[in-house]
Order: sequence, then structure tokens, then C-alpha cells
Amino acid sequence: MLNGNNERKSVTKPFDYIKSILNTKEYINDISGFIPFITNKLFSGDRDFVHIANIANGIGISRLPKIAIYDLYFYTIPKTKKWIKYPKNISEIKNTKYIMNYFGVREEVAKDYMKLLSKEEIKEIVNIFEKKGVDNGS
Repeated sequence: MLNGNNERKSVTKPFDYIKSILNTKEYINDISGFIPFITNKLFSGDRDFVHIANIANGIGISRLPKIAIYDLYFYTIPKTKKWIKYPKNISEIKNTKYIMNYFGVREEVAKDYMKLLSKEEIKEIVNIFEKKGVDNGS
């Protein structure tokens, strides 16, 4: 993207911040593209970093300036080569929890079960828990 002086203006995408926090440890001063919700959701899904996401939630990611949330993650998470998969579908997470409870298995096993079960079977399990009024299978 070019600005009025024909200089290239950098456009930082939300996952560039994740890469900065987790892999490169190169601080990004322009936080215009930083989305605290995405960052928090990503790190809360990883057992190594869930405690930091809980701190951010406890403080209130919507009440603090973006830079404060970015700094919290940037300075507390060590540089690593780890790659964290972003959960694309909230219902997939919910269904995994229901399957964990239904079969009494760990999350990894429940994910394997989800690959083996038909959509109809998963829907039946979800309906069992939703009829009981159980939130997220817990």
C-alpha cells in the first residue's frame, strides 16, 4: 500500500502479532491491526499459555488499551518455535467437550472420536447434553 509520498506503508495483520509474540520476538510498534480477542482466543487454547490468557481475561481485554494486552503477551510468553492452531469453529470446541464427557476421554481422544463419528452421531451426543442443560459439556 502506498501513501501520498509514494512510500510503502506497512499493513500488519492480526496473525503477524502472534508470530511476533511467539516466534520472532520482534516488537511491533504499530498496533492498529492487533485484535486482542483473537490473540486471547488463540493462547487460551494452548495448555502452555492458557494461564496467561486467563490473566488477560481477568484483567479485562476489552477494558485495557490494545498495547497493554500486546505487551502482556509479548513480555510473558517466551520465544519458541511452537505453532498454535487457531480454533476455527466454536461449535467444534463445544462438540469436543461434549464427546469428552460422553465417552469419559481426554481432549486428544475426543478429537479422534469426532473424526470417526458421523455428523448424526455427534448431533445426538450434543442433543443429550443440551437437553440436560449442560453448558459446553461441563
